[in-house]
Amino acid sequence: MFYSEGVEVCHAQMIEQNSNNFLACKEPIDGMWRCFTEEKYGLSIRDAPEYAKPYEKKFYDCLFRDASGTDLCMNHFTDMVRTIYRSGESTLNDKY
Repeated sequence: MFYSEGVEVCHAQMIEQNSNNFLACKEPIDGMWRCFTEEKYGLSIRDAPEYAKPYEKKFYDCLFRDASGTDLCMNHFTDMVRTIYRSGESTLNDKY
């Protein structure tokens, strides 16, 4: 939850400053990736397995447009993690 709030704050600042430089949000997005994947699938969202990449693109396309926010786009991010989990090669902890 902490990282998604960071992504939301970053997104709001981008809108406020009329910026299209999403690299400013890289750190909280990568932190959220590490948290959701237990650091087992890289330190950055860019390290995601190829089969999860379509959802990464959807997440970015959704998040970095004006009338959006983390609450509207998290489904694409969680789809990335869900795809890993369902891949059959997942080592993610599912005993919560």
